[in-house]
Amino acid sequence: MRPLLDKEAESSSRLEGTQASIEDVYKAEVISNPDIKDDVSEIVNYQEAIKDRPLNKTLIRQIHKTLMDGVRGQDKGPGKFRTEDVWIGQDGTGRTGRALITLYLLKSGTLYKPMLHSSGYFEKSKDGYIDALHGVDTKEDWQT
Repeated sequence: MRPLLDKEAESSSRLEGTQASIEDVYKAEVISNPDIKDDVSEIVNYQEAIKDRPLNKTLIRQIHKTLMDGVRGQDKGPGKFRTEDVWIGQDGTGRTGRALITLYLLKSGTLYKPMLHSSGYFEKSKDGYIDALHGVDTKEDWQT
């Protein structure tokens, strides 16, 4: 299971601009490299965030807090619901949402193990993914 979860963490983080690869994460487990520490931490935080837990508001806040721990955006209210507009960029909401997709499918019984690599699809189809997000935001188009 770990390689699939690692790849999901890598892809979800890359969608938000992370430059590290899963290979960098493996290397960081053995040697310290300050040049890639922050990007590696974003992937490691994602791995931690998608552990199986009850699905509720507390979990959503905890996932966001875990994802933002010690990385870009850590000063933007980790673990708190936003009161201002959310944008596509480095604020952790995208990674939180992508982690929730897998957790929801586990809780609903659609998946019996977290074996979904949805972020890989979103990464390959990034333009369409971003267009769909904008469609929800500007036109409340949830069907695209």
